[in-house]
Amino acid sequence: MPRRKSVEKMSAEELYELARQREQEEAAVVDQSKEQIAELKAQRKALVAEHNKALKAIDKELAKLQGGKKQRARRSSGAPRGQLSARALELVTKHGPIQGRDLKARLEKEGLDATYLAQALAGLKKKGQVTSPSRGVYQAA
Repeated sequence: MPRRKSVEKMSAEELYELARQREQEEAAVVDQSKEQIAELKAQRKALVAEHNKALKAIDKELAKLQGGKKQRARRSSGAPRGQLSARALELVTKHGPIQGRDLKARLEKEGLDATYLAQALAGLKKKGQVTSPSRGVYQAA
């Protein structure tokens, strides 16, 4: 293996050639990576297609055994959709400006799961039904 000159002793042309070689080596590595990425994406696509096909077959068999009825996924809270938002809006309207923690306590006292109260209030604010005059305080719009 030939011994390389130190960078300080190389001419401008030699430095340029060295840089060009290095650039070509890096481009080869990038090309190889792109090929590997494309290959892996193709494998993933094939696996997803195979998985979806198997799921369809199972769903079809389930539908046949259940008499053609599709099963809907149940929500973990069991509460009807929008009940938390509707009740929160009622309380905010009834009690005027109310702090979020007081609202949460009242909802939990009524037996509602107030875990997602912040999201419900954000949705009501976005719809323009509730405003927030200060942090953590809500009132009807």
